[in-house]
Amino acid sequence: MMSITRLTVFAATLALLWTATAPANEHFVTRYGVHPVIHYTPQPMVQHGVHRTMAVTTLFDSGSSALRPVGTQVLDTLLNRVAEFQPHYGMGYNGRVLGGRIVGHTDSVGRVDYNQGLSERRAAAVARYLDSQGVNTRMLEIHGMGEHSPIASNRTPAGRAQNRRSELELQVLSLPGY
Repeated sequence: MMSITRLTVFAATLALLWTATAPANEHFVTRYGVHPVIHYTPQPMVQHGVHRTMAVTTLFDSGSSALRPVGTQVLDTLLNRVAEFQPHYGMGYNGRVLGGRIVGHTDSVGRVDYNQGLSERRAAAVARYLDSQGVNTRMLEIHGMGEHSPIASNRTPAGRAQNRRSELELQVLSLPGY
């Protein structure tokens, strides 16, 4: 019959041999036996629901970065549609808007560096309006493209009017109503 001391020494020796072959930092030995090392890995927040992308375009007057009344109506319509969704981990629009981007554009009239700055001011004007309506704009990418991404011809006044724009794209989480 083995004594308790010999059994404990034998178990500790087996544990040491077993942990010596195990990968480093995977197990540790105490006087009560071999225990696995528990690693804490933060998990991403699970978001149940449907991700949707909603996009609108606002137009500007020539050489201006001020939102027109029609532009604010377009943004209000979008925000009202976002407000219809069930909130997610928060209140207001911040619980529904996951991210997005605002991109300002200009026509080709004027210097390239002036148009670049104007496009950035147009994107910032949309961001300021969204911020005033309760949207956390820190989650949005805001930048200007200048005259480099026209959607219409810059040869006609109607084409230039279409190119003076800001495009807003929001990623929204729509939750099912439980």
